[in-house]
Amino acid sequence: MRLNKKRALITISATVVGIGIVGLAYYKYMNNKETVKPQLKLVALGDSLTEGMGDSTKQGGYTQRLAKLINNKLVVPTKVLNYGNSGDRSDQINQHLTNSTQQQIAIKKADAIIMTVGGDDLIQKIGGSVLDRSAKELTQAIKASEPEYTAKLTKLMQSIRRYNKTAPIFVFGNYNPLYVYFANLQSINTSVIAYNNINKKIVKKYHGYYVSTFKQLTFGQYQSALAKQKLLQEANASSVEGVVKTLHENKITDEKNAYIAKSDHFHPNSKGYNYMAKKLYATMIKHKATWLYEK
Repeated sequence: MRLNKKRALITISATVVGIGIVGLAYYKYMNNKETVKPQLKLVALGDSLTEGMGDSTKQGGYTQRLAKLINNKLVVPTKVLNYGNSGDRSDQINQHLTNSTQQQIAIKKADAIIMTVGGDDLIQKIGGSVLDRSAKELTQAIKASEPEYTAKLTKLMQSIRRYNKTAPIFVFGNYNPLYVYFANLQSINTSVIAYNNINKKIVKKYHGYYVSTFKQLTFGQYQSALAKQKLLQEANASSVEGVVKTLHENKITDEKNAYIAKSDHFHPNSKGYNYMAKKLYATMIKHKATWLYEK
Protein backbone atom coordinates (compact mmCIF):
# COMPACT_ATOMS: atom_id res chain seq x y z
CA MET A 1 0.00 0.00 0.00
CA ARG A 2 2.78 2.40 0.97
CA LEU A 3 4.62 1.51 -2.24
CA ASN A 4 1.57 2.44 -4.35
CA LYS A 5 1.28 5.78 -2.52
CA LYS A 6 4.96 6.46 -3.14
CA ARG A 7 4.58 5.69 -6.84
CA ALA A 8 1.53 7.96 -7.02
CA LEU A 9 3.44 10.82 -5.38
CA ILE A 10 6.32 10.36 -7.83
CA THR A 11 3.90 10.36 -10.78
CA ILE A 12 2.13 13.49 -9.53
CA SER A 13 5.46 15.27 -8.93
CA ALA A 14 6.71 14.37 -12.39
CA THR A 15 3.47 15.62 -13.92
CA VAL A 16 3.68 18.93 -12.05
CA VAL A 17 7.30 19.40 -13.10
CA GLY A 18 6.37 18.56 -16.70
CA ILE A 19 3.51 21.03 -16.71
CA GLY A 20 5.83 23.64 -15.23
CA ILE A 21 8.43 23.12 -17.94
CA VAL A 22 5.83 23.30 -20.70
CA GLY A 23 4.29 26.40 -19.12
CA LEU A 24 7.67 28.09 -18.85
CA ALA A 25 8.47 27.28 -22.46
CA TYR A 26 5.10 28.64 -23.58
CA TYR A 27 5.64 31.82 -21.51
CA LYS A 28 9.03 32.38 -23.08
CA TYR A 29 7.63 31.70 -26.55
CA MET A 30 4.78 34.18 -26.12
CA ASN A 31 7.07 36.87 -24.73
CA ASN A 32 9.69 36.40 -27.43
CA LYS A 33 7.24 36.00 -30.28
CA GLU A 34 7.90 38.51 -33.05
CA THR A 35 5.00 40.77 -33.96
CA VAL A 36 4.35 41.46 -37.61
CA LYS A 37 4.06 45.15 -38.45
CA PRO A 38 0.47 46.27 -39.12
CA GLN A 39 1.49 47.91 -42.41
CA LEU A 40 4.62 47.84 -44.56
CA LYS A 41 6.08 50.87 -46.28
CA LEU A 42 8.53 50.14 -49.10
CA VAL A 43 10.41 52.72 -51.16
CA ALA A 44 11.72 51.92 -54.64
CA LEU A 45 14.58 53.89 -56.19
CA GLY A 46 16.27 53.31 -59.51
CA ASP A 47 16.12 53.38 -63.26
CA SER A 48 13.71 52.18 -65.95
CA LEU A 49 13.46 48.71 -64.39
CA THR A 50 12.03 50.21 -61.22
CA GLU A 51 9.81 52.51 -63.27
CA GLY A 52 8.45 49.40 -64.99
CA MET A 53 9.37 50.04 -68.63
CA GLY A 54 8.43 47.15 -70.91
CA ASP A 55 5.51 45.99 -68.78
CA SER A 56 2.76 45.86 -71.40
CA THR A 57 0.23 44.72 -68.78
CA LYS A 58 0.65 48.03 -66.92
CA GLN A 59 1.05 46.32 -63.55
CA GLY A 60 3.83 48.62 -62.38
CA GLY A 61 6.78 46.36 -63.14
CA TYR A 62 8.25 44.41 -60.22
CA THR A 63 7.25 46.88 -57.48
CA GLN A 64 3.48 46.43 -57.53
CA ARG A 65 3.89 42.71 -58.13
CA LEU A 66 5.99 42.57 -54.97
CA ALA A 67 3.32 44.42 -52.99
CA LYS A 68 0.69 41.92 -54.19
CA LEU A 69 2.91 38.99 -53.23
CA ILE A 70 3.37 40.34 -49.71
CA ASN A 71 -0.34 41.10 -49.38
CA ASN A 72 -1.36 37.65 -50.62
CA LYS A 73 1.23 35.51 -48.85
CA LEU A 74 1.72 37.39 -45.57
CA VAL A 75 -1.64 39.18 -45.41
CA VAL A 76 0.06 42.45 -44.54
CA PRO A 77 -1.09 45.72 -46.16
CA THR A 78 1.85 46.94 -48.23
CA LYS A 79 2.44 50.31 -49.85
CA VAL A 80 5.24 50.94 -52.35
CA LEU A 81 6.35 54.46 -53.21
CA ASN A 82 8.05 54.19 -56.61
CA TYR A 83 10.64 56.83 -57.53
CA GLY A 84 12.15 54.92 -60.46
CA ASN A 85 13.10 57.10 -63.41
CA SER A 86 14.03 55.78 -66.84
CA GLY A 87 17.64 56.39 -67.83
CA ASP A 88 18.93 57.28 -64.38
CA ARG A 89 22.51 56.39 -63.52
CA SER A 90 23.62 55.89 -59.92
CA ASP A 91 24.70 59.53 -59.55
CA GLN A 92 21.36 60.76 -60.95
CA ILE A 93 19.38 58.56 -58.54
CA ASN A 94 21.46 60.09 -55.76
CA GLN A 95 20.88 63.61 -57.09
CA HIS A 96 17.11 63.10 -57.15
CA LEU A 97 17.19 61.85 -53.56
CA THR A 98 19.38 64.75 -52.43
CA ASN A 99 17.11 67.33 -54.06
CA SER A 100 13.76 65.82 -53.10
CA THR A 101 12.33 66.38 -49.63
CA GLN A 102 9.52 64.00 -50.55
CA GLN A 103 11.93 61.16 -51.26
CA GLN A 104 13.90 61.89 -48.09
CA ILE A 105 10.78 61.70 -45.93
CA ALA A 106 9.73 58.49 -47.66
CA ILE A 107 13.15 56.92 -47.04
CA LYS A 108 13.01 57.92 -43.36
CA LYS A 109 9.67 56.14 -42.92
CA ALA A 110 10.54 53.09 -45.05
CA ASP A 111 10.58 49.58 -43.64
CA ALA A 112 12.71 48.52 -46.62
CA ILE A 113 14.34 50.18 -49.65
CA ILE A 114 14.46 48.36 -52.99
CA MET A 115 16.50 49.44 -55.99
CA THR A 116 17.71 48.74 -59.52
CA VAL A 117 20.95 50.51 -60.37
CA GLY A 118 24.02 50.21 -62.59
CA GLY A 119 22.49 49.37 -65.95
CA ASP A 120 22.58 52.93 -67.24
CA ASP A 121 26.04 53.50 -65.76
CA LEU A 122 27.22 50.52 -67.78
CA ILE A 123 25.45 51.65 -70.95
CA GLN A 124 27.12 55.04 -70.64
CA LYS A 125 30.56 53.41 -70.57
CA ILE A 126 29.81 50.93 -73.33
CA GLY A 127 27.98 53.50 -75.44
CA GLY A 128 27.20 52.67 -79.04
CA SER A 129 30.67 51.27 -79.55
CA VAL A 130 30.09 47.81 -78.09
CA LEU A 131 29.81 46.38 -81.60
CA ASP A 132 32.93 48.18 -82.81
CA ARG A 133 35.32 47.28 -79.99
CA SER A 134 37.22 44.06 -79.58
CA ALA A 135 36.47 41.97 -76.52
CA LYS A 136 39.79 43.03 -75.01
CA GLU A 137 39.12 46.73 -75.58
CA LEU A 138 35.65 46.54 -74.08
CA THR A 139 36.87 44.59 -71.05
CA GLN A 140 39.65 47.11 -70.45
CA ALA A 141 37.23 50.05 -70.73
CA ILE A 142 34.83 48.52 -68.22
CA LYS A 143 37.67 47.62 -65.87
CA ALA A 144 38.89 51.21 -65.97
CA SER A 145 35.39 52.49 -65.14
CA GLU A 146 34.86 50.30 -62.09
CA PRO A 147 36.42 52.67 -59.48
CA GLU A 148 34.19 55.52 -60.70
CA TYR A 149 31.03 53.41 -60.51
CA THR A 150 32.05 52.09 -57.09
CA ALA A 151 32.45 55.66 -55.82
CA LYS A 152 29.07 56.77 -57.22
CA LEU A 153 27.21 53.78 -55.81
CA THR A 154 28.92 54.29 -52.45
CA LYS A 155 27.72 57.91 -52.34
CA LEU A 156 24.18 56.76 -53.17
CA MET A 157 24.24 54.24 -50.32
CA GLN A 158 25.60 56.88 -47.95
CA SER A 159 22.75 59.21 -48.90
CA ILE A 160 20.18 56.49 -48.21
CA ARG A 161 21.76 55.71 -44.85
CA ARG A 162 21.79 59.41 -43.99
CA TYR A 163 17.98 59.32 -43.94
CA ASN A 164 17.47 55.76 -42.73
CA LYS A 165 20.18 53.91 -40.82
CA THR A 166 18.36 50.64 -40.20
CA ALA A 167 15.92 49.67 -42.98
CA PRO A 168 17.38 46.92 -45.18
CA ILE A 169 18.34 47.81 -48.74
CA PHE A 170 17.67 45.26 -51.48
CA VAL A 171 19.61 45.88 -54.70
CA PHE A 172 19.07 44.01 -57.96
CA GLY A 173 21.86 42.94 -60.25
CA ASN A 174 21.58 43.57 -63.99
CA TYR A 175 21.41 41.28 -67.04
CA ASN A 176 22.38 41.18 -70.72
CA PRO A 177 19.26 41.55 -72.90
CA LEU A 178 21.31 41.09 -76.09
CA TYR A 179 22.70 37.65 -75.26
CA VAL A 180 20.16 35.65 -77.27
CA TYR A 181 21.28 37.52 -80.41
CA PHE A 182 24.98 37.99 -79.61
CA ALA A 183 25.90 34.86 -77.66
CA ASN A 184 29.32 35.09 -79.28
CA LEU A 185 30.04 38.45 -77.59
CA GLN A 186 30.96 37.13 -74.15
CA SER A 187 32.53 40.48 -73.28
CA ILE A 188 29.06 41.96 -72.76
CA ASN A 189 28.26 39.32 -70.14
CA THR A 190 31.63 39.90 -68.53
CA SER A 191 30.94 43.64 -68.33
CA VAL A 192 27.52 43.15 -66.73
CA ILE A 193 28.92 40.67 -64.21
CA ALA A 194 31.69 43.12 -63.27
CA TYR A 195 29.16 45.81 -62.36
CA ASN A 196 26.95 43.26 -60.63
CA ASN A 197 29.87 42.31 -58.41
CA ILE A 198 30.18 45.96 -57.40
CA ASN A 199 26.46 46.06 -56.54
CA LYS A 200 26.86 42.94 -54.44
CA LYS A 201 29.92 44.24 -52.60
CA ILE A 202 28.63 47.75 -51.88
CA VAL A 203 25.11 46.81 -50.76
CA LYS A 204 26.58 44.29 -48.32
CA LYS A 205 28.86 46.97 -46.91
CA TYR A 206 25.80 49.08 -46.14
CA HIS A 207 23.92 46.23 -44.46
CA GLY A 208 21.79 45.33 -47.47
CA TYR A 209 21.13 42.35 -49.70
CA TYR A 210 21.86 41.56 -53.34
CA VAL A 211 19.20 40.09 -55.64
CA SER A 212 20.58 38.32 -58.72
CA THR A 213 18.50 38.05 -61.91
CA PHE A 214 21.38 37.64 -64.37
CA LYS A 215 20.98 33.97 -65.23
CA GLN A 216 17.24 33.97 -65.87
CA LEU A 217 16.88 37.31 -67.64
CA THR A 218 20.07 36.96 -69.70
CA PHE A 219 19.58 33.39 -70.92
CA GLY A 220 15.78 33.42 -70.82
CA GLN A 221 14.42 30.01 -71.76
CA TYR A 222 17.84 28.96 -73.14
CA GLN A 223 19.21 27.58 -69.87
CA SER A 224 20.68 24.27 -71.02
CA ALA A 225 24.17 23.90 -72.48
CA LEU A 226 22.66 22.57 -75.73
CA ALA A 227 20.34 25.57 -76.08
CA LYS A 228 23.21 27.98 -75.47
CA GLN A 229 25.37 26.18 -78.02
CA LYS A 230 22.62 26.59 -80.61
CA LEU A 231 22.41 30.32 -79.89
CA LEU A 232 26.17 30.55 -80.27
CA GLN A 233 26.04 28.89 -83.67
CA GLU A 234 23.25 31.20 -84.80
CA ALA A 235 25.13 34.28 -83.58
CA ASN A 236 28.30 33.26 -85.40
CA ALA A 237 26.32 32.72 -88.58
CA SER A 238 24.75 36.20 -88.46
CA SER A 239 26.29 39.63 -88.86
CA VAL A 240 25.96 41.95 -85.86
CA GLU A 241 24.86 44.79 -88.11
CA GLY A 242 22.14 42.63 -89.65
CA VAL A 243 20.68 41.66 -86.29
CA VAL A 244 20.60 45.27 -85.06
CA LYS A 245 18.90 46.42 -88.26
CA THR A 246 16.37 43.60 -88.07
CA LEU A 247 15.45 44.36 -84.45
CA HIS A 248 15.23 48.14 -84.55
CA GLU A 249 15.14 49.60 -88.02
CA ASN A 250 12.62 47.03 -89.21
CA LYS A 251 10.72 47.23 -85.89
CA ILE A 252 10.43 43.48 -85.37
CA THR A 253 7.54 42.72 -83.00
CA ASP A 254 8.88 39.35 -81.83
CA GLU A 255 11.55 38.60 -79.22
CA LYS A 256 13.72 35.48 -78.82
CA ASN A 257 14.05 35.83 -75.05
CA ALA A 258 10.73 34.94 -73.41
CA TYR A 259 11.50 37.25 -70.47
CA ILE A 260 12.25 40.39 -72.50
CA ALA A 261 9.73 42.87 -73.93
CA LYS A 262 8.93 42.69 -77.64
CA SER A 263 8.50 46.46 -77.72
CA ASP A 264 12.16 47.35 -77.19
CA HIS A 265 14.12 44.04 -76.92
CA PHE A 266 15.68 45.41 -73.75
CA HIS A 267 13.42 45.70 -70.68
CA PRO A 268 11.69 42.79 -68.95
CA ASN A 269 8.19 41.90 -70.08
CA SER A 270 5.40 40.75 -67.76
CA LYS A 271 7.06 37.35 -67.30
CA GLY A 272 10.40 39.02 -66.58
CA TYR A 273 8.92 41.34 -63.97
CA ASN A 274 7.06 38.43 -62.38
CA TYR A 275 10.41 36.69 -62.00
CA MET A 276 12.04 39.80 -60.51
CA ALA A 277 9.24 40.22 -57.97
CA LYS A 278 9.38 36.56 -56.91
CA LYS A 279 13.17 36.62 -56.59
CA LEU A 280 13.05 39.82 -54.54
CA TYR A 281 10.28 38.44 -52.34
CA ALA A 282 12.27 35.25 -51.68
CA THR A 283 15.32 37.31 -50.68
CA MET A 284 13.25 39.54 -48.42
CA ILE A 285 11.62 36.55 -46.72
CA LYS A 286 15.04 35.04 -46.13
CA HIS A 287 15.87 38.17 -44.15
CA LYS A 288 12.38 38.96 -42.86
CA ALA A 289 13.44 39.81 -39.31
CA THR A 290 15.04 42.99 -40.63
CA TRP A 291 11.90 44.51 -42.14
CA LEU A 292 8.74 42.54 -41.40
CA TYR A 293 8.62 42.43 -37.60
CA GLU A 294 8.20 45.07 -34.97
CA LYS A 295 11.30 45.69 -32.91
